[in-house]
Amino acid sequence: MIRKWFLSGLFVVLVIESSATAQTEIEHIVITMEEAISRAVNKNNQVKASEFAVKKANWDKKNAWTRLLPVVTFNTSYTRIDDSTFALRDFSRYFQDSNFPFKIPQTVFQNAFYSSINLSIPVFNASILNNISIANTGEEMAVQINESTRRTVIFQVVRSYLNVLKSQEIYNQQKEYLELSQLNYEKAERLYQSGRYSKTDALRWQVDHQQQMSIVTNSESSLRSARIILSRLLNADRGEFFQVENRIPEPLLRETEYLITLGDMELLALIQLDDAAL
Repeated sequence: MIRKWFLSGLFVVLVIESSATAQTEIEHIVITMEEAISRAVNKNNQVKASEFAVKKANWDKKNAWTRLLPVVTFNTSYTRIDDSTFALRDFSRYFQDSNFPFKIPQTVFQNAFYSSINLSIPVFNASILNNISIANTGEEMAVQINESTRRTVIFQVVRSYLNVLKSQEIYNQQKEYLELSQLNYEKAERLYQSGRYSKTDALRWQVDHQQQMSIVTNSESSLRSARIILSRLLNADRGEFFQVENRIPEPLLRETEYLITLGDMELLALIQLDDAAL
């Protein structure tokens, strides 16, 4: 029994130490919205993939144009006939007689070499021209997709950043209300114990306190989810934990104030703007 309790205590100590080590390895980084956008543009996986797609499309276009260049090929081969086959096929050995007025040349060689240099120049090939057109179009499409992906990621970062700020503010307010509900609950318990409150009134404040505890837990979960989404957009490394700065950039605030002053027809006119203008 003593050994069992010792092992259990040792396990608890190891868990606590490992948790403490994990906590110390986490790097808390306070980041502004501008820094978050800059990091996302440089490290977001979607942006990187679209940039690689542009590079690939550019190489495909260059490869398509190289099909119009002359092609030079060099070929060489070497053949050797075994001794028995060489003896059977070389008929000149049967006529090697000095009395003959003529000499039969050797008809078969045991070692043979062959080399050639080929030069091909495309004059007109509709398939090559079509491939060049496809490659040019593919590069233009990759550039547009890259720009669209970049804008989408920036929008997602701004929205996630503001969502973290909103979730943080809601969580702080809910915690303050939780403290207030706890004070009301404790006051109601004291009044009930002194006979100045009914059981129903005391239970009502207890239920309100329990509900507020649940609301705070949900707010904390929402804040955690918002931070996780932002970290994924920023491609956070292992051990990095981002905390947003409680500040909204001035251009965004000015744009918000401008939108507030617009009427219904002016807001509907914004639908006609493209993504770049927005």
